[in-house]
Amino acid sequence: MKFLDFKNNIIFIVIILIAGICIGVIIRDFPYLTFNTELSIGNISQALLTLFVATYIPFFLSKQINDKRAEKDMVMSDCVTQDNEIQQLRELIEQAYSSRSISKDLANRLISKTRHISKKLHLLEQTISTYFSNKDINKTVKLLNQNQISCWEDLTIHLRDKKPKIESDTYMKVTDTIYTYSGNLTNLKICVNRFS
Repeated sequence: MKFLDFKNNIIFIVIILIAGICIGVIIRDFPYLTFNTELSIGNISQALLTLFVATYIPFFLSKQINDKRAEKDMVMSDCVTQDNEIQQLRELIEQAYSSRSISKDLANRLISKTRHISKKLHLLEQTISTYFSNKDINKTVKLLNQNQISCWEDLTIHLRDKKPKIESDTYMKVTDTIYTYSGNLTNLKICVNRFS
């Protein structure tokens, strides 16, 4: 694909060069126009600088912008995945709360999902610390970590019992934490999108 783009660029440059030569020949032969044919170092350096700027902006600068956008899109995708995971956890918690007796399988799924969310958050945190770092982003990531720890502690304390259960106060506390977590993910997406 890049070869075709390069080939198209070369063809475009050749066409522009031929058109410039043709226009130069036509203007040179036009009797009412006269041009100064002396060259100075200033004119040559100005032409080279103009050529450099004309090639730098479309090729290199746009590549840097596209690379930064790709990094942002990657983090946005991770945030959406994390939000989906936390909503699946919320659904499992609702299922566990609605059935007064929680099976060991459901308790293990809840613990496993919570552990999985913790690991995904750690990976997201590593990605963000590699590509993006400012006060707002770091603050939001810290809040996400606090939400995750709170959710883990509140949820798993009763799930390891012989008869696992989720009390109504635990249910309310964990669901509030999940909604706060989801809101903090949205804030993180906004902060990353604003990052320049």
